[in-house]
Amino acid sequence: MNTSKLHFSNHAAIRKQQRGISTQAIDCILQYGDCFNAGCGCISHLITGKSIKEFSHLTSDLRLHRNIAIVEANDGS
Repeated sequence: MNTSKLHFSNHAAIRKQQRGISTQAIDCILQYGDCFNAGCGCISHLITGKSIKEFSHLTSDLRLHRNIAIVEANDGS
């Protein structure tokens, strides 16, 4: 997934900037991370041990993004 097609809420944009999370990190998490129900119609994307084992041969960045959660609302933000 390409972040240029995503809509970031004001809260997400502020947190992304405060925490120094790059758009490349978000792309990586959305592409290779596992998805979990975050409640209220939201989906949480995370790099887990499972995703690292499954996709580490494709990219070396996965371990760098292990402690970042991307929460996607049902409206796409």
